[in-house]
Amino acid sequence: MAGRFAAVLATTGFRSAAAAAPAEVAPERFRLAVIEDTYEVLAGLERVSCALALCPGDQPAAESLVWPGTPVLRIIPGSSAHQVLSALDGLAVCGADEGAVVAGDVPDLPGLVIAKLFRALGSHEVAVAPATNGGLVAMAS
Repeated sequence: MAGRFAAVLATTGFRSAAAAAPAEVAPERFRLAVIEDTYEVLAGLERVSCALALCPGDQPAAESLVWPGTPVLRIIPGSSAHQVLSALDGLAVCGADEGAVVAGDVPDLPGLVIAKLFRALGSHEVAVAPATNGGLVAMAS
């Protein structure tokens, strides 16, 4: 069986969660809570190792959200595409034969979506889960 990893892309570039914070909750605290919930979705997947992908400015607050021993990938700041590719490269260094990168602001994403991405990799080199308003929720390779 392939080494499967899924990483939460928890960068400051994903501010939609902070913008959606209720008035009584500090935006950064809300953003971190959403990242944590997204991480827990991935951590609950069977036969998938979980990681956290961060740009330098996002540490250490986001690092404190994950279980000890969870790989924390230091990714290259830049466009979203560059961040996803950097995270996939980091997963390969961790031993991933297959890796998925998930946006850090999708705490209600069903784990089945990620499982379907990995299943698609059986016959395709890349699999994506599109967002309803454009862009991607996740990408696997």
